[in-house]
Amino acid sequence: MCTLTYLPNRDGFIVTQNRDESPLRGKPIFPFRSEEGYTYPKDPDGDGSWMMTDGKSVVCVLNGGYEPHERNPPYRHSRGLLPRILLDRPQLELTPSDAEGLEPFSVFIFNASKVVRYTWDGTSLFVESFSPNENHIFQSAPLYSNAMQSMRSLWFDEWLSEHSPSKDTILDFHFNGGDGAGETNICMYRPGVQTTAITQVSISTNSPSTYFFHSILSGEELTIHL
Repeated sequence: MCTLTYLPNRDGFIVTQNRDESPLRGKPIFPFRSEEGYTYPKDPDGDGSWMMTDGKSVVCVLNGGYEPHERNPPYRHSRGLLPRILLDRPQLELTPSDAEGLEPFSVFIFNASKVVRYTWDGTSLFVESFSPNENHIFQSAPLYSNAMQSMRSLWFDEWLSEHSPSKDTILDFHFNGGDGAGETNICMYRPGVQTTAITQVSISTNSPSTYFFHSILSGEELTIHL
């Protein structure tokens, strides 16, 4: 749940995420549709997801807050349950009580009117707003140092200067962006942790909205209409 980009366009927006996890974690179930109409890849280990949508808003989870942290289990529940908690609420808002007892996280809400980040550092819940009319990249602090994050943000800026943003071109960045070093590439690989899946939600008012899922481990790939 570790590299996330947001691209606005004339009739909607595109959110793309690389999930960096242990390759031993259970195989996600995709597509999974809840009774409420939410679509997501379901994590069988935590029973939640890293990217969930109701067709209008997209909620994503990155592991960790602003800084690396030491794990201190047991935790109240999986951070992957937070997207459902948010989508169940008309105002799409988290409270400090929602975060109490959870491992540090960063949760992002994207829709036509806002880009919001909730960050829990284990003690306090912070809220930040970003322009929905600008491009953004967000990364997981536990896996990437400040220097690595700055370097990867530079790759994103360089990519934006050389490409016309679209579903396909931003996917190419998520698959192939970087300098060839496995531990820092956008599609990363390190012993015990790697990019295991790439997911993308494209919300559009003038064409079908889509959810794309690609498993790095199995090669399985699927695009569905929302």
